Parts: sequence; structure tokens; C-alpha cells
Amino acid sequence: MAICLAHNDQAEIVKEIVDQTIRAVYPKYYPEEVVQFFLDWHSLPHIEKDVTEGRVWFVLQDGKIVGTGTIDGNTITRVYVLPDRQGTGAGSAMMEHLEQEIFKTYDTVEIESSLPAVRFYIRRHYVPFEHMEHQAPNGKILPYDVMRKMRSEAAAVKPKVSLRTRTADSVRIYFEKAKDPAILAVLPQKAQTVEEALADYEKTLEPDATSFGLTILAGGRYIGDIWCYGIDPDEEPNAMLSFCIFDKASWNQGIGTEAVAVFLQKAMAKYGLRSIGAFTFSDNMGSRRVLEKNGFLLMEEFEEDGRLSRYYQRDTAACKDVWISDFSSPLFQTAFQQYFDELGVSVKDWAGLFREMNEEGDNKAILRTSEDGNVIGFIMFTPLQCTSWFFEETCGFIREFWIAKEYRGQGHGASLLQMTEDRFREQGICTSILTTDTAETFYLRHGYEPAPGCKAKNEAPVFVKRL
Repeated sequence: MAICLAHNDQAEIVKEIVDQTIRAVYPKYYPEEVVQFFLDWHSLPHIEKDVTEGRVWFVLQDGKIVGTGTIDGNTITRVYVLPDRQGTGAGSAMMEHLEQEIFKTYDTVEIESSLPAVRFYIRRHYVPFEHMEHQAPNGKILPYDVMRKMRSEAAAVKPKVSLRTRTADSVRIYFEKAKDPAILAVLPQKAQTVEEALADYEKTLEPDATSFGLTILAGGRYIGDIWCYGIDPDEEPNAMLSFCIFDKASWNQGIGTEAVAVFLQKAMAKYGLRSIGAFTFSDNMGSRRVLEKNGFLLMEEFEEDGRLSRYYQRDTAACKDVWISDFSSPLFQTAFQQYFDELGVSVKDWAGLFREMNEEGDNKAILRTSEDGNVIGFIMFTPLQCTSWFFEETCGFIREFWIAKEYRGQGHGASLLQMTEDRFREQGICTSILTTDTAETFYLRHGYEPAPGCKAKNEAPVFVKRL
């Protein structure tokens, strides 16, 4: 088994391997329109560009080319092994090589998995952290999972992300760091001198400021800034979002996604924003993923000065949060019954169930409703004493969590989860714990990890997050 880099005259060989594999395997999993979408996506011009840039490899068995793989930043793409050579170790050899290439620069590897390959990637210790869907021709839907694998030493210590107030010193540091050519290529800077940057910062401190920014810290280390500008509650959108992680070693670790999620909650609460927009270049895949993971929807793609750009927007309907400690609340009971109906769980004695919630004493919930009174969802939690003869710890246990179907994908789940974790921190609780067999990807995306060797009484897996 050998791995070699593809040469400029070998793009058609890559195309032939891809086409043969798709035509042989994919019809077992996808409708005809989706199969054709894959064939069109891996076009010869796309492949020729990747080969020219030195990002495509072959795997050889007995001197014969039997498979191919490509990398794009920290993402593995276009991994295909000829149908008659699958199961011979060729795919594993290719993946091992591509992972090692990426780990020379990054701490994480990502891959968008087709349905036939999910189990293969799971065996290689990839974890799904986002489920995506793509609109194929004739209304057909292409579902796929974005999966991630961390370098072992990076996974052992995941930096905690926090946001802090900007200062004049941080402005000076940011101005110098953001002059990196790799950053200027995706985020041109308005201020041309440090004095201009400081003057812009001073304007944000004025009572009627139309911009608001914070610094991003990972593991207590300053690595970037995040801000919104053009704040106007009477316009649509009410503000625009921008962010920059200038520490390139912190790229592709999910830090930007987490920072944006926390910032949106703060900014929308501070200014009562109903919508927020964001621009990014179309080839800036990192920023696109951060926005899409945080509920931003693509509104427009356009060309400006010869370069494709995208405009995203996230709208948040006005909503109201009610903290519940008395579970005789009719509104909470209605929401909880809708939740159980969706799960297909029947309850003979509803009154007894809600009475038991109250008698347990420590249960709390946050109930979210829309401006017109419709139930959006709720999260229910309680402190949980974990004790043994040697130690004890109070964990925050998330008991029940539900968002109504029509409100999913709008950031409500992330917001309620963040509020609950903040409540745990206020109470001096350092660990959040939960079980789920329906929303693993959501929790993985928000920093929860499977607890090896631990399972709930109903056999559901347990997930833990250190706060």
C-alpha cells in the first residue's frame, strides 16, 4: 500500500475513480437526482483546480491506483475507493495519510459524510456535530452529517471560550494582529492606523453608540474580537455582525461558533434586536459555517469587485422567557404535554406527574413563548448530588428539553441551553449532565461529550460538559 500526490495530468484518473464509485454505490442510498448531483459536484474543472494546488492524493495497491482523497484546509473531501477494492484497507490508508497532513497545521479534521460512509468515519473516531440538508433537483433532499475528529492531545484540553470587555490595549493588539495577510484576505480592515482604530473604539463608549464589541478569549488567552455595528432598532436588519479570530492556531476548533452564539445572546438582549445580518466572502468557508451553525440563513450571493460575496441574516421573533418553579402553571403543562405527545409517551395521571415535579422541590424550568403567546419550548433542570465514600459534587442535570418543530433551527435551543448553563455557573455548579437518544449532534455542537462507561437507567447515553 502506498500514497502518492496526484500530478497535473492525472485529474481525469481522479474523475474516473469518483464516477465509478458513485455510480456503483450511491444508487443504493440516494434517488437518481441526488446521485447526479454528486457526479456534477465532482466536476473535472473542480478536480483539476485541486490537483494543480497540490491537494489530491492517490492510494496504490500492487502499483495500481485504487482510490483518491483531497484536503481543503482542515477538511477532507472527495475520498473514494474503487468498488472492487473497498474493504481492503485502501480507504483507511488514505484517511490516515490525509489526517496526518492536516494535523501538521490544525488540531481538528472535519469531513462531510455521505450516508454510505458514516459508519466508516465513526470507526475512525469521528463525531457528528451537525446535520445538514442540501436541496437537490426536483425537490429531492440530500441529508449529510458534518463530522469532526480532534488530535488526541488537543482533545484532552479543550479551551474554554469566554467574552470580555474591549480596552484600548486590546484594540492596539487587535490592530497589529489583524494586519496578517491571511486575515486581510477575508476581512479587510477599515482603520488604516492604530490612531484611527482607537478613535473608532472611543466612539463605541459613547451613550448613543451604534456599535458594540467584545474580545474573544480561549482558555483565558486573547485570540480575537467580535462586534456588531450599524445598530438601529428601527431598521431591518437591526445590526450587522462581524468577528475575527486573529490567532490562526485557534482556527477550526469550534471557537468562532461558540463565541458567536454567546455574543448573539448578549447583543440581542442588550439592544432588543429582532434581526442581525452578516457579510462574508463566498470562499470563506470557515465564516460561512460559523454563521450557518448559528442559525443565519443565506439571503443573497452577489459579485463585487470581481469577488463573490454572501449576505446572511438571522431573524429572531420577539419572545418571552418565564422561569418556572411551580409546575401547576397551565402554560408549562400545555408545553410539556405537547412534548410528550411528540415523543409518543402516554401519561395516565398528568396531575400526579406535575404534583411530583413540585414535591421534588429543586426542579426549575425556563418556558419560552412567542409574542402572540404560542409555546416555543422549554428546558427543565435540577441540581443533582453525585456522592461516594470518597468525593461529592453537585452537577446541573438537564432533565427535559424541547423546542416546538416550527421554531427549530432559529437559535432558541442554543439560547435556552446557554441560559441554563449560566444559571448553573451562578450557583457554583461546574458540570452539566444530561441524557439523550434524539439530539446527540446538538449537544456535541455545544461542547457536551459522551461519558464513557456511563449510561442512564433507560440505556440512553450520558453527556457531560465542564462549565
